[in-house]
Amino acid sequence: MMKKHWGICSRPMALACLLLLAGTRCCYSQRMNDVQSELLVNSINHLSEAIREISAELKPLKEISAKLEPLKVFLPCKSGWFKLKSTCYFISEELATWDQSLQNCTDMGADFVKVSLHEQFLFLQELAKGHDVWIGLRDYEGKNAYKWAKDSTVHVRTALWWEEREPNSSEERCAHFKRDTNKWNDMMCHQTYRYFCEKPLGTA
Repeated sequence: MMKKHWGICSRPMALACLLLLAGTRCCYSQRMNDVQSELLVNSINHLSEAIREISAELKPLKEISAKLEPLKVFLPCKSGWFKLKSTCYFISEELATWDQSLQNCTDMGADFVKVSLHEQFLFLQELAKGHDVWIGLRDYEGKNAYKWAKDSTVHVRTALWWEEREPNSSEERCAHFKRDTNKWNDMMCHQTYRYFCEKPLGTA
């Protein structure tokens, strides 16, 4: 009889204990979440402060680098490269298709040459004399809309640079210095010619 009475009385107590335990766990879990959130916020703040300090330390170096930039014109290009102002140019001995030429320039950490100024054209024209030499200019869509491989900008035809009435073929989509006239001509891209690459002075 006593055993039965004890069992009846213990059930409400057990329920109360379970509720108390659940509440304690909930509070503990919430507290841990708060602590973790606070630690994360503090870590982010410390990281942000460290970044600001590093940026402040780098600022004088950036200013020095900017001041030294004009002096690059006095640096030489490495052997096999030819210097014009702040750019080094390379003309290959090997023959390659236009696509192979682009890849070869990339493999050297260079760009397939882009010509923007007449001074550049004359400089490369002298280097190309007597040779067919690819430049980084192509009509990708066969619509006589030539773009530079270096940056995908559209080339505006300059009459002094192209042979008369060139480019004139939707089949011949790649541009090169033509050895007999030393001006640009359009040609099928699978032909194999020498090629020009370029790098900023100080990297070649």
